[in-house]
Amino acid sequence: MERHHYIVRLSTEERLELEAIVKKGKGNAHKIRNAQILLHSDENGERLTVEAIARLLHCNKDTVCEALPSSGDKWFGGSPGTQETGASVHTSSV
Repeated sequence: MERHHYIVRLSTEERLELEAIVKKGKGNAHKIRNAQILLHSDENGERLTVEAIARLLHCNKDTVCEALPSSGDKWFGGSPGTQETGASVHTSSV
């Protein structure tokens, strides 16, 4: 499987929105997990590796990769057509 490097850049507003989702714990588990993954992937925050996020959240690396939008997409969770936030994500092959 080809490895990718994900760069996530969240604005302050996006970061606050995702933190609120995690803190409140409201919504489905998938949405909360995706918010956690984006927060841990943020270049302006801790920016953990896919492997580190998977260990931290006790999930598979594939789960982390699936939660991150593909190159150039601006979305959060669900499908690329669901635009809940404008998180900027870029991928490059490693």
